[in-house]
Amino acid sequence: MSGERLERWAPRVRAGLERLPERTAKALQDRAARILREVRQATPRSLGDVWRMDTETGRITLRSDHPSVPLIEQGGTAHGSPWLAVPITDAIRDASPGGPRASGERLFTLRAKDGRLFLASRSGGKLELRWRLMERVQVRARPFVGPAVDRARAGLGEDLIEAMRSEVGPG
Repeated sequence: MSGERLERWAPRVRAGLERLPERTAKALQDRAARILREVRQATPRSLGDVWRMDTETGRITLRSDHPSVPLIEQGGTAHGSPWLAVPITDAIRDASPGGPRASGERLFTLRAKDGRLFLASRSGGKLELRWRLMERVQVRARPFVGPAVDRARAGLGEDLIEAMRSEVGPG
């Protein structure tokens, strides 16, 4: 590099180094916002919008207080207290996202001959099974947080390198 170019470049490098913490923080925040958007899009509808981004401590974290998030993400056994109401069909689930209490239907308990319990309703004299009552259910893992974080993290190094290059690179 010639002396003249070096004299022009050196002050630019110094100024760029002073801006670098701000640029890298912005790159990280942009990436965190992308993660939050992707996680919100991938979150099962039944959970609603339960995510928020906390930047107060200087760390960017995604948090949810919804009790079902770890169970859905990692899988496991859900226990009722004493019962879990499991919708019989997807249409029932979609029509009553808040469960049987929120459905507004007049439901009653029905025990089948084999001992299984149901919540049922009568419609025009016709008996309709709506919900199955179970003590526990096995929930398969349906990861949605981890994959979104992995996708967003994939290009983070390149973003930080580009921020450094644009601030202190030769040119």
